[in-house]
Order: sequence, then structure tokens, then C-alpha cells
Amino acid sequence: MNARAASRSKRIIGLVAAIVGLKLWLTSFIRTVPLNGPHDSLNFVTHAHAVMAGTWFGHYGPLTLIKGPAFPLYLAAFSELGVSVNLAHQMTYLLACGIACIAVVPLVRNEKALLIIGLVLAFNPMTYDTVSWVTYRSHLSGTLSLLAVACLIALYIRRAQPPRTRLRWSIGLGCSLAAFWLTREESVWIVPCLAIIGGAAVFSAWRNARPESHAAIVIIPCAIWALSIATIQAINGAVYGWPITTELQSDEFLSAYSSLQRISHPDTDPTVPVPSYSRKAAYRVSPHARELAAFIDGPEAARGWFAAGCQAGYGCADIAGGWFVWAFRDAVNRAGHYTTGANARVFYVALARDIDRACDRGAIDCGPKRMSYLPRLTGQAALIGRHALLGIRRFAELAGFSIDAWMILESPPEVIAEYAFVTRDVNPIGQTIVCGDDPLKRGILQFVEHGYAAVLPSALVASLLLVAFRLVIFAMRRTKLDEAVVLLAGVLASGVALMIILAIIDTLSFSGFNDEYFGPLYSIVFYALAVLFTREAFAFGLRAG
Repeated sequence: MNARAASRSKRIIGLVAAIVGLKLWLTSFIRTVPLNGPHDSLNFVTHAHAVMAGTWFGHYGPLTLIKGPAFPLYLAAFSELGVSVNLAHQMTYLLACGIACIAVVPLVRNEKALLIIGLVLAFNPMTYDTVSWVTYRSHLSGTLSLLAVACLIALYIRRAQPPRTRLRWSIGLGCSLAAFWLTREESVWIVPCLAIIGGAAVFSAWRNARPESHAAIVIIPCAIWALSIATIQAINGAVYGWPITTELQSDEFLSAYSSLQRISHPDTDPTVPVPSYSRKAAYRVSPHARELAAFIDGPEAARGWFAAGCQAGYGCADIAGGWFVWAFRDAVNRAGHYTTGANARVFYVALARDIDRACDRGAIDCGPKRMSYLPRLTGQAALIGRHALLGIRRFAELAGFSIDAWMILESPPEVIAEYAFVTRDVNPIGQTIVCGDDPLKRGILQFVEHGYAAVLPSALVASLLLVAFRLVIFAMRRTKLDEAVVLLAGVLASGVALMIILAIIDTLSFSGFNDEYFGPLYSIVFYALAVLFTREAFAFGLRAG
């Protein structure tokens, strides 16, 4: 390495260190708010504590296997290292940003362009918005979605290189995709991106003389993904007697829920998947359903599930879709069937069998059984479409962003202690400013977010037009399809998939268009846009020069 190259390397390292240091300083005011949310934030913290204690996710109950296992394992790992949650979030995300930049080096081939891509990624507003104050999964899932897409596009860009060169990216794709899949339950939305970029890679290999050389590179991430899921299922089977990743994804629970949904009823409200009419029919034909009657519709019913949907605007006369699944599980628990995972599993199988047999013999009127949480969507397509368009607008405008802390006025002392033990840095109750320079940091980050919000809508429109133009040219002239266009096409396809999923949730269940769900998509959208436009800008500059 000559003196000029060594000097350039030192300068790049210095700039990267400055970006990392600035981001860590600007976000250092973020601390964990001890939110008493047993179904979400507190659930992850208590599970992480149990992992640290060597008891997997602790004593079995109705909330033990409701969420993916990756986030509690992540919290436990950094807590053992003595690293606070916010610092862990920022460090892992910045590492992912660096890997994402390295992934496109053969495509971009310009140090300044790579630094710009890194800057765009590093100051992603979703890494310091309100959700950052709560132990939700959006930070980790945003990091993992970026890593998975970066590793995949790296494989595509390097498709002509020897398999040994691509092996590390293949392993990285398998690990990041497996972790992403085990973090959130709706991770299927990333599949279109994987299919488009992966399909382009397979097509390129097929046109090659030696497609067999690519087989191992494709098999390795699939094997890692499958092995990771099988490992979690095996551990849960050994510890709790139910070999699954989460209960809500299990065949047994979904079958019981779908059996309740298939019961015919005169109710036309699509936000109520299992109305009172259907529940009463189930009570008549199923002794297992009758065990739940007192806890859903009787004097011992938890009326909070009715009120929650009403307060959210999803109907007051019955239990709305976003809350029925929890009312149902709560009733099963109160009926005494959550002593072990095996017992809960047996109950759900028996309940589904009772109702399905009653449907088959005509004891009650039923529709066909669909293994899905979706209710019948007759006549809802237009409404879901309008919600999807509203969601896209909210996403493009960063409408849900806020720099303010997640405020709570109180939390039980034992909950605060639990958070303090696991997260290593708890924000004082009711306090938003801890250090004297916190207002300065907030002001800078707020200014940065305004810049993203100003640019993103026009960047999305321009990128759609550019992708359409490039695809038309490719179809007409059979020219080489640019890798940056393939990356953006894949990301946009996954964005559409996520918007459709969230539109269905928002229409029929609960408010789905928020930064907790948007976070993973923002990471890869900023990545694809930054790669495309920096590459185009620098290429134009070279042509003009």
C-alpha cells in the first residue's frame, strides 16, 4: 500500500469513526421507559431475565410463547455484557450499516458515495423515535431486515465470483434471516424482496454455464433458517411440551381459532371475527367451549377486552378482532389449561375437534374451515385498499415520528426493578430531560428527521418511475438489468406486501400503521434509495466530466 492509499484509508476510517461517535452521542439521551405491558415490552424483559437465570423463558403460562424468541435472547445477551438496551440498539444497527455499505462496494465503487449511503442509513429516524424508549422489537427487526437484504444483494452483485468468496455472505444471509424470522410474527412480508433478488440471481446462474456452482450458496441460508427454527421448536418442546416457535403460529391454536371463526352468524361487522352468536353456538355443541363461557360472556368475563376495542374505535357491542384472540387465550388460562404447554395444546386440539365435528354433522351452521386469522373479507377490498393508500402516505411522510420520550406516570416498583436489571438504564418516571445537553441532541435529531420527511416522498416517486423505465428498457432491448434497480424493485415489492398486511390489520383488527411495524421497512427503503440515487448521481457526474 502506497502513502496515498494509506492516507486515504486513514481518512475513511476517521470519517466512519466520526459518524459512529456522533450518532452514539446524539442518541445517548434515550433510556428505557419501564412500561408495565405484560403482552409486549415487559414480556420481553421478563423472558430475558429468565434466560439469564437459566430457565429458558421461565414458568409456563398464557404469555410465555406469544412472541418470537429472538428479541428476549438479544436482550439477555447484551445485559450479560453490561450494555444498556439503547447502546446495544445503536451499536448493532451501526454495524449493520457498515456491512450494508461493504455489500455494495463492487456496485458503487466510489468512497464518497459509500459514505453518503452510510450516513443516510446511520441517521435513520426510526433509530431515535419514541419507540426507541420502549423495549419493543422494531429496532432489532430493522437491523436484521437491513442485514438480510444487504447479504442477499451482496450475493447477487458477486454472482460471478467464486463460491468461496460468496460463502460469508451466504452464511450472513442465513443467520440474519433466521433471526429476523424469529423476531416478529409477520416476517413473511420480506419474502417478495428475497424472491425478486434471489430470483434474479438464480436466473443469472441459469444463464451461466455452471449453475451447479451456485447451488450450495442458495442451500446454505435456507438450511440455517430451517435449522434455527427447528432448534427453537425442539427447545420449547423439551421445556414446555409444545414444539413450536410461538403459540399464535402453531397449528393447534390456529385450528381452534379457525374453528370458532367458521361458525355461521348473522353479524355483518367484519371487525368482530367471533361474535356472541358464534360463541353461544360453540357453547351448545362443545364441552370444552362451555368451560370458557363464564370467562368470556358470563359474570366472570374480563370486560376490559370489550372496552379495549371500543376505545380504539373498532366497535363496542362485542369483542373486536384485535382483542378477541387475547380474550380467548385469557379464558383458556382462567379455565385452568395453561399449567403446561402440553395441556394447552391438548385443549386447543379438543376444542377444534368438538366444533369441527358439530359442523360436519350439521348440529350448527358453518362455513368451510380456513386455517387463517383473517375473517371473511367479502366486500372489504375497497376499504382495505383505501387504508393501504393511507398507510403508504403515512410511511412516506414519516407521520408517526416523534422525538419525545414515551411518557408514563407510574409503574410498580417490582416492574422498575425488573427493567433495571435487564436493560441497565431506566428512565426516571415522568422525566424526559436527564442531562443538560439533551435538548441540543433532540433539536439536532429533529432537524435531521425533517430532512428525511422532506425528501422521502419525492424520492419514492422518482424511484418508482426510474424502476419502471429501466424495466421497460430491459424488456425491449434485453439489456443487463442494473443491480441497484433489482434491489429497489425487491424492496418496493416487500413494502407493498407489508402495506397490504397492515391495511388488513388496520381495517379489521387494530391500528397497524405505526413506527413499530414500519421500522424494518424504513431500514431497507433508505438503503435501496441511497444505493440507487448515489450511484446514479456519481455516474452522471463522471459522464458530465
